[in-house]
Amino acid sequence: MTMYFEASVNSKRVPLLSEVEKKEVELSHSVEDRDPPIATNPPVEKKPDGAWHFKPSKDKIRFCGCCCMMPSKIAKPLEIILLMLILLFVVIMSFVPVAVHISEELSTNSSSLDTTNGSFHPVSGQCQGYGARSSTCEDESIGIASNASCVAVNYTGSTCKSYLQEWQSCAIGATDGIYINSSQKLMTSEVSFVLQALQSSSVSEECRSAGSEFVCQYSFPLCDCVTGKEYLPSREFCNYVSTQVCSAEWQEAISILGQGVLPDCLELPSTGDSDNSSSIISNCSTIVCAESDGFRCVNGSCRPQCGEFKTYSPRNARTQQVTQLIATIISSSVGILVLIVSVIRWRVMLSFPSIFLVYMTIGLCILSIFIFVSILDFKHLYCSSEDFLEAFNHPTTYCKVTGAIFHYFYLNMTLWWCFNVISVFYKIMFPVFAKEHKEKDKFIHIVLLILGILIPIPGVILALTVNKYKSYTIFTFPSYVCVPRNPDLQYYALLLPLNVLLGIGLFCLVLIFWRLQKHRTALLRKSSPISLPEIKLLFTLVFFSIFGIVSLAYFGAATATRDKYKSGIKKYFECQAFGVHPNVSSYDQCPMDFEKYDYPYFSVVVYLLLGFVTTAILVYVCNWRAVATFCLSIRRRRKYTRTNLDTYIEHNSE
Repeated sequence: MTMYFEASVNSKRVPLLSEVEKKEVELSHSVEDRDPPIATNPPVEKKPDGAWHFKPSKDKIRFCGCCCMMPSKIAKPLEIILLMLILLFVVIMSFVPVAVHISEELSTNSSSLDTTNGSFHPVSGQCQGYGARSSTCEDESIGIASNASCVAVNYTGSTCKSYLQEWQSCAIGATDGIYINSSQKLMTSEVSFVLQALQSSSVSEECRSAGSEFVCQYSFPLCDCVTGKEYLPSREFCNYVSTQVCSAEWQEAISILGQGVLPDCLELPSTGDSDNSSSIISNCSTIVCAESDGFRCVNGSCRPQCGEFKTYSPRNARTQQVTQLIATIISSSVGILVLIVSVIRWRVMLSFPSIFLVYMTIGLCILSIFIFVSILDFKHLYCSSEDFLEAFNHPTTYCKVTGAIFHYFYLNMTLWWCFNVISVFYKIMFPVFAKEHKEKDKFIHIVLLILGILIPIPGVILALTVNKYKSYTIFTFPSYVCVPRNPDLQYYALLLPLNVLLGIGLFCLVLIFWRLQKHRTALLRKSSPISLPEIKLLFTLVFFSIFGIVSLAYFGAATATRDKYKSGIKKYFECQAFGVHPNVSSYDQCPMDFEKYDYPYFSVVVYLLLGFVTTAILVYVCNWRAVATFCLSIRRRRKYTRTNLDTYIEHNSE
């Protein structure tokens, strides 16, 4: 390339690529141009005018090529100030996702008592039923009035006060005091032991929330002072805690405290029992579920079905599916073409640092193939159960595999891009050192290759092996890749590294363009214009940086509104759980207010940009002039053949 950088206007400039590399990158020269003429005289020794040759000059550097009309005393400080402002902007934008994450953590911690202790959210004056839980499967319980009479006593403790207060307000409606059955199920010491064990860091958030709630409800059953009826946690809630979110902790508690401490779930009243006067769950013969929205009646409540329920409106869901399909087809087909052309032009594309673009293409092709397979048969590959919430809690093996591939290659291809930008930056900013250490390119390549392969691995291993992080799960519906389920792992093992790499790459790109502008002849003067290969390389690097900025902005916005999204989808499930009126639109009865926090159009832009990354690489790899020349030669050959054929036919006819 002719990306020249000089110490002065008149000094010898240093191109980014040597003449040989330029001809390999852009095969637009004729054969005669590329073949050196036969020397008639003995060759004169001449220093190579290549990418690593740099001849310093004693002339003054002229700043601010775009401000050439300004006095130098003003132009130089103005350019430096502008550069500092741009770099400061890049740094600030790089820290925005970090600030968003920290503020979210602080707000979550400050409201933890409200969110974990108060877990009942009445819908139209009713207590929520089994199945009306959020996407994280919290808040399962329901107050069930048994036929047994009870003797009410005032609860004066503090351990379970918040749980019982919310429970009583929802199930009975009383708000003055907390009244429980005098014959409590567990001793206070046993309750404290179980609740303390649930606060361990090894216990999942779902188990901690649902388990603490169940223990308090079972240990201190409510007593209605008016009717004398006792309220117990439901059988379904017990099964959910004992077999799903807290199965290991449940068995451990039994082994330590004995069999009689925790209840037999079959002995608790069910939400479907007609004898329970306060049960708000009707059977499936009297409930109408919004089947068009992906809900079906299961055990007396409407539950979302995996493969049918969508977190988008029908129009946005179709847009998402079509966009992902188009992006996948473009990315995989163009990526394969890039690999074929790279093999043909191996002298350039398999050399350092261009080979990083080949590595990026390989990762994108693998990811695109898995996504394309997912589109063909989503339900069987991603749904471990007919129930959406069960599938969310128990992802399939294929979901874990695609999640690991997405996690690994998304971070991996950002590393290759960053390494490529840093290599160009080093070559431009320090040409003397780059020339002196050119023989170490192979060693540098091997080191960066090892780093690019190994850096994404720890996060993937943590997600797959540590129970605390709960592997990968479905992100949205429709979605054809899984993501780390644990938000902390998702941030520290994926988003934060992406943010750091993108910030470093953008910082270097700004300095690269500043260097180009500083030596204005590289951009403005016709005597040494920037060459087409250089433009193509810069276009490829800038395009990926745009994709990185947009994708991180999308993830940052989704992270910042995660709580609102969870709250919205939770209310939506609660509303749908009790059924809908058949003559009224289900959307009017249960609006999808959470959809706006999923940013459907933002994600469409991200998918399209991801699909065209391989196209941007193809722009650099392919020799378009040679392709045009080849097509013209074929056209001329066909025209010549047709002319000869017409002449032959005309001659024979005579």
